[in-house]
Amino acid sequence: MIYIIVAIDARNYNDVLLQSIYIVLLDLPVLLMPSWAKDVDKKVRFLTEEGRGLRNWLLTALFFAVVLGLTYYSDTHWFISPRPWVDSIAATIGITGAMLTTLRFSDTYFFWFAQAIFPISLWAITAAQGDANWVLFVTYILYLANDLITVFDKKVAWFHHEKHQAIEA
Repeated sequence: MIYIIVAIDARNYNDVLLQSIYIVLLDLPVLLMPSWAKDVDKKVRFLTEEGRGLRNWLLTALFFAVVLGLTYYSDTHWFISPRPWVDSIAATIGITGAMLTTLRFSDTYFFWFAQAIFPISLWAITAAQGDANWVLFVTYILYLANDLITVFDKKVAWFHHEKHQAIEA
């Protein structure tokens, strides 16, 4: 919730939307349905599994394009953000990543990695323009470090589930 308050104060309105969607798509399912996070290695899949790779990537690209259009429109017509492009792109990447996580696609990590980079840019620009402090900038750098650790940790089923399943089989 603190991120939402800081984002409102900084006029990064799509970051407010992003944090709200995180609560609905990521936090609440884990809190209200504890089984959602159990046996992850058996439930996570790739977008390319079952011969549906092209279809799944096209649907992901379509979802991304629609959300980007909506977030940019909202930032330029309703909320009038001082940083509409970077705010919209950062939010769209995060929303797409959250959607893929909710659907249990491990490809979400590509979006989380990009989502760690864009908010660093967003909050660096925001702080440089005097609209926020550097705390969220540093926080997103820590998120990026966490994403890098996950990529290299072979025990994380979300990113290495194919290898993880092969070991168990």
